[in-house]
Amino acid sequence: MAPRGHQAARLATAACEGVKTELKNIGALLLCIKTEGYLGEQGQETGVGGPSFYCTSASTPTEVTTCGSPELWAKDLAMNCIYISGAGQC
Repeated sequence: MAPRGHQAARLATAACEGVKTELKNIGALLLCIKTEGYLGEQGQETGVGGPSFYCTSASTPTEVTTCGSPELWAKDLAMNCIYISGAGQC
């Protein structure tokens, strides 16, 4: 039987390989959005508390829908970051 440290290292390595594969398959942005959604579903704080704009000023159907859907907040913030940076790097 392997010492606990070795078993933990194998588990961590396997987890990292899974993340690297997903990163390669869907890209950093979608992986971050997916991770934020998963953490939110688990009740974990993610720092995403709303969309990139003030919901009190929402006037279009898209804005109103985004404000009413926490699942869309991270996507909106990511798209806003890409728009502002012009290069997709935030």
